Amino acid sequence: MTLQEKKVAPAGFVLTFNADVCRWCKACELVCSIHHEGVFRPTASRIRMLLDQFEADMQVVMCRQCRNPRCLLACPEDAITVDEKTGARIIVPELCTACGLCREACLFDFPDLILRHDEQAGTYVKCDLCDGEPECVKVCPTDALKMITVKRK
Repeated sequence: MTLQEKKVAPAGFVLTFNADVCRWCKACELVCSIHHEGVFRPTASRIRMLLDQFEADMQVVMCRQCRNPRCLLACPEDAITVDEKTGARIIVPELCTACGLCREACLFDFPDLILRHDEQAGTYVKCDLCDGEPECVKVCPTDALKMITVKRK
């Protein structure tokens, strides 16, 4: 089935990252993990900061809210839907069987970072843009993370 057949609305918002102003505090990871999982544990975060200390380089790994979400099409249970408010591609935990086809279909996934298997919940999880108010953006002290509006065609 193609995206047109599924009529997938484009994402209304995406997160952006500016490594030049990031100060590596990783507060975004901590606030994400406490907001979604109730624990301060960076590995439970839906946004991940990858620091290369030898090169003094920081990269962010997060869902790109793709225009053509392969994860959504790959899900045999239709557990990935599009949030009407934000356009975020969200995983409905009650429908997710943790088959992993979404993660395999994602062109940008690092091993278990963007689409992360939550063993405790028995589902996959990913960024849901916090219902349009991303906690990671709110807590970033340098505005390295921003949520921008995507122009819809």
